Amino acid sequence: MNGLAFPGSETADVDHAVLCGRRVALIDSKAWKPATYAMVAGHDAIRVGGDEGWSYFPAHMPTAVERYRASLGGRRLRAEVRGYIVVHPKSITEDLELLNDRTDGSVRLVTANELIEELGTWFSEDEEQATTVDRRLLSFLLRS
Repeated sequence: MNGLAFPGSETADVDHAVLCGRRVALIDSKAWKPATYAMVAGHDAIRVGGDEGWSYFPAHMPTAVERYRASLGGRRLRAEVRGYIVVHPKSITEDLELLNDRTDGSVRLVTANELIEELGTWFSEDEEQATTVDRRLLSFLLRS
């Protein structure tokens, strides 16, 4: 699914959601210049390092994951929710480094290849869930 509402916002959205059984991957896609990027443990921020030192900018995906977990994780839907920020390098000649030192693991910085690998592993852990789609959960997501 594309363009899910960001819970609590009239204008923001979550770029994509992938549903497999009762597992939901929320995905934001970014094109960033070469640097070192890291999720900051305990904060909704991403640390960016380059030749000029470190700077920080807000990351909204942890809040989206938290809010979707609250609305989807109840007894009725029982969904598992993870978040990913997929980083596409703006340059193929310079290095882009992604670090995930966020301790709760709710949101990960990944390349497109890493996303495919991680989702494949997560979605296939439970054979029954890997071959089904929870229609109530799909309906809820489509309405959001």
